[in-house]
Amino acid sequence: MKPLQLLIGLCLGIVILIIPPTQLQPSPLDPLQTLAVQLDGRKKPLDTVARETVAKIHGSTNYRLENNQTLNYLQTYLSLWFNNRDWNQEPFILLTYRPLKEKIGLDLERKYFSFRELVSSNLGAIVLEANQKQADNIELTRDEREALTIEDRLALMLRTVGTDTLPLVPHPSDSKGTWVSILQSQQYYTNEQITPLQQSYQTLKQAYRLDPLLTTLEVGQVAETLHQELAALSPEIYPKDSVLQREVNFSSFRPFSKAWKIYAIALLVLLLGLSFKQFDLYS
Repeated sequence: MKPLQLLIGLCLGIVILIIPPTQLQPSPLDPLQTLAVQLDGRKKPLDTVARETVAKIHGSTNYRLENNQTLNYLQTYLSLWFNNRDWNQEPFILLTYRPLKEKIGLDLERKYFSFRELVSSNLGAIVLEANQKQADNIELTRDEREALTIEDRLALMLRTVGTDTLPLVPHPSDSKGTWVSILQSQQYYTNEQITPLQQSYQTLKQAYRLDPLLTTLEVGQVAETLHQELAALSPEIYPKDSVLQREVNFSSFRPFSKAWKIYAIALLVLLLGLSFKQFDLYS
């Protein structure tokens, strides 16, 4: 084999290891992942909302159930959103700071706790004291800062589990206007416009309950209908599919986490080039 061909083959093989072909293929869940949501001052795909929400509460984008089954961030978020399990009892909320765990009477060896465990502990008293100290401009202790972090995670759980207030419906005319939930869509649109939308939303819930692990195409197909209906309400305001898909692809690729691999490829190419420098690569 010619040295140049060997060099190219090795590089392509490493690239495939870094970027699996599955990441370059369209997913049947793309319509679900690219539903636009207005949160935190910008419009972003549901995929990003799911990834950020699960990571903030759980500290990881995957959640392992007690039966050792692992849910990815999208499966986990949809379970939270559509509330298909008892999230009061699931040990889902991250708490790693040992002094705080000891202070509020939790198991020091565990790092995940349920909503019920945390709200029934002494955490509330520490949070109350911390909020009062903040109001009085008094510096907080490490325990108090950690307690406020857990309070934020609990609040995010409350906003997410079983919510029907996710702002999916675009403003009809103002690009900076406030989006509303599907159940609030009558604020902006007529009954004739929103009835199919609300029906599709209920169908999406039903499809998810039948396939919570997203193993079939049905959830994606229902999401495609919902996606089209939402975009049709305000085509000038709703983000373009290409923009939403670009963010989903970027998050899936995670370029910063793969940076070391890219540098490794560059180093390998350099070393191979040096080792072959005595050859005529094109001979």
